[in-house]
This record gives sequence, structure tokens and C-alpha cells, in this order.
Amino acid sequence: MFNPDGYLSITRDGGDTWDRARANSIMGTDAMFMTDIAFFPNTVTGIISGVIIERLSWIRLWEQGSWLDRFCKECRYKDSNDYA
Repeated sequence: MFNPDGYLSITRDGGDTWDRARANSIMGTDAMFMTDIAFFPNTVTGIISGVIIERLSWIRLWEQGSWLDRFCKECRYKDSNDYA
């Protein structure tokens, strides 16, 4: 049986090499339902929209490695503090 899986990849060298991003806060289903992801210029922080539970989340890449953090800013069904 095929189980669809989504994932994020990151590059730190302009696209020559790519690594699968690792995060405890992003599941495969989250990656499959994202509608947009963007980073602020010259930073390691960005915004994700369209994830299943969140309307809007911000993300931060770790300075080293392929880990990232995600924090809900506006949730669809509950107050964002419920997920902190």
C-alpha cells in the first residue's frame, strides 16, 4: 500500500545540494498541504500558510544543519496559544 508523504528540502549553497529538512513540528501531511512558503531576505526566518491546522505559521532554520522550528501564529480552529 502506498502512503503519500510530503517533505521539505533546504539548500544553503544556491541549489547545488539539497538536504531533507528535519523538524519535530512538521509532519509529512503538513508539507503536503502547505500552500505557500517564503523567507524574509537575508534571514533564516520565514512564513508558511495553508497547513492543516494553522492558517499561518512562522519558521526558522537553524544556523547549522537541516533542522527547522515552526510556530503557529494563527490557527483555524483554536487560539494559537493552545498549541504553544
